[in-house]
Amino acid sequence: MYIDKKLWEKLKENIDNGNALNKLKEFVLAQGGDVSYIDDTSKFESAKYKIEVIAESNGMVTKINAQEVGIIAMEIGAGRATKEDKIDLSVGIVFNKKCSDKVKEGDILAVIYANDKDKGEKARQKLLKNIIKQPITGGNFKWQSRSLKEPSPTLTLAPSATLTTARPL
Repeated sequence: MYIDKKLWEKLKENIDNGNALNKLKEFVLAQGGDVSYIDDTSKFESAKYKIEVIAESNGMVTKINAQEVGIIAMEIGAGRATKEDKIDLSVGIVFNKKCSDKVKEGDILAVIYANDKDKGEKARQKLLKNIIKQPITGGNFKWQSRSLKEPSPTLTLAPSATLTTARPL
């Protein structure tokens, strides 16, 4: 996904000068929401357990099975299997790595927020199986961190139990 440089600069300007935040507050107010949660996110309920999904080896993320991730999130309460199921807005999954990211052993691939320790641990094991990581072969490479000036697509499932992505996985 490519973003026009002028548009990217305008986006950054509106984030930096607070216009984007003010627009978000307008949207929340228009829907009858409480904007104080935007200014103080500690007001949101927090999950009891924070479980890190740790890379077991060096390599590159080549695939994230989004369908399985959705099922895993549902199993910890971030979604529902039937319309009668209740969604727990305090649980979810936050991904720290995306496809094509280089990963070192010990890197945090994702963080699971759960209210049931056993379900959270099962989710961690399943996520490790559904984040496909291949070893990097064929020569030397340098580990580089991405500049904050560039867009960084992410896959997020927390705490609002919604799936968002800035580009297809």
